[in-house]
Amino acid sequence: MNEYSAFARKLAYESWKVMLEYFYGTNKLSQKKSGDLVGEADIKINKLVIQRVKEYFPMHWVYGEEESYNDTTEYLWCCDPIDGTIPFSRNIPTACFSLALLKEGRPIVSVCYQPFLDELYEAQEGSGARLNGDRIYVSKQDLNDKYTMVNCITRPSMPYDMSWVFRELMTNGNRMLEFRTIVYAWCLLARWSIEGLIFPHNQPFDCAAIDLLVREAWGTSTSLFGEKQKFNDLVEGNLMSNWVIHDDLIALVNKYTQ
Repeated sequence: MNEYSAFARKLAYESWKVMLEYFYGTNKLSQKKSGDLVGEADIKINKLVIQRVKEYFPMHWVYGEEESYNDTTEYLWCCDPIDGTIPFSRNIPTACFSLALLKEGRPIVSVCYQPFLDELYEAQEGSGARLNGDRIYVSKQDLNDKYTMVNCITRPSMPYDMSWVFRELMTNGNRMLEFRTIVYAWCLLARWSIEGLIFPHNQPFDCAAIDLLVREAWGTSTSLFGEKQKFNDLVEGNLMSNWVIHDDLIALVNKYTQ
């Protein structure tokens, strides 16, 4: 396991060299079939991940947001090369690199790197979550605490409509935090800075690495409907939070989606 963690950590730092090149240069954007935007830096880092996995673990599979490789093994590296492509392309320093090693669809090693703050979040199954080597944990605040902060994504392009969930949380007085870099928002959850995050997307790239990080920080990660998930295929959204408010958020989502 340590071999895999060292590999992921080294690749995260290597991705920063590519990000640096394009952040201060030109990161030309194009539109994918899904309608999402992709930058030249995203594509280059995704190719770098495939190249490195071929060199070190040629029998493993890469499931990348921009490109994949060799889908015939139980070990899979799930990668989001740059989470936060749009702010990154506008020189807003919030983007993250995320990478998870899955075994039969479940994450066993994960790394998320916020290079602009030099924050490396990592986890191994059963070994806890860490930020730059120090253990981190989720908060213990509940929804009645006036300082509790929740992130609920409400974009028309996503497969689940969370607009009414967002409105009820706002009406109840919960503080809402909107990030265009969802991976970093989840990292903040793992280090107790926010309490919950509702993400109504069905792609696994954004949440595979964070699923392990949050659980190893003593948080809870499920589908929008409270089910455990695998990340080698589409997911049913993602709801991550501290263990105190998770059932409350699941109930709120069910209220508006059933």
